[in-house]
Amino acid sequence: MAYFVADLFMTVFESTVSTIFLCFCEDLERNNGTSSPYYMSDSLKKLLIHRSDALVGDQKTEKPDGGF
Repeated sequence: MAYFVADLFMTVFESTVSTIFLCFCEDLERNNGTSSPYYMSDSLKKLLIHRSDALVGDQKTEKPDGGF
């Protein structure tokens, strides 16, 4: 019985996380944040800004020819 309840809970949790992630990706694709504002929460925006700064830093360290 406990396994069934835990499995059901995790299934609902997985669906919720997948839905939030999908909505986040759609928000990034459809809105630019200036002329059409994002619908995501402020904490998610902070995460996005922090991650995009890290990606920009990673791109500076790549070689121009795409090699490793």
